[in-house]
Amino acid sequence: MIQPITYPKIPTMPLIFQGKHKQNCGNPDLKRLWDQGKLPSVKYGFYGDPLTPQNVTREHLEPASLGGTRQFGNIVLASKQKNNARGNKDIGLFANLDNAKRYLAQFKDVNLPELQGGRYIKAVIKTLKKLGWIN
Repeated sequence: MIQPITYPKIPTMPLIFQGKHKQNCGNPDLKRLWDQGKLPSVKYGFYGDPLTPQNVTREHLEPASLGGTRQFGNIVLASKQKNNARGNKDIGLFANLDNAKRYLAQFKDVNLPELQGGRYIKAVIKTLKKLGWIN
């Protein structure tokens, strides 16, 4: 008689995505905050394009396919069109410094329990430096 194979039980942990719960490393979900109207000063995406409820999306500065994470300073808001056009290409081919400054300036006075604008601006600048896009 053939004995059934039994495998050891492996404990599982629930998946919790960054930004979905406040306790997740303090990574707020920018798109959710924007959708909820909590970021009224943010009218333009990272690439300078106007944001609308139909086109707003999250953009990874360092693409996820190249090792980018959902960490605080790696996520910006952009239009779906610009996000899709960029894919995982170099950010310098799609962004310019004036639009990046304009984007970040929109967060200057944001002071929410889940998002402090000054902290976010510093985190994005750190990521852009890491990518060699700014000095």
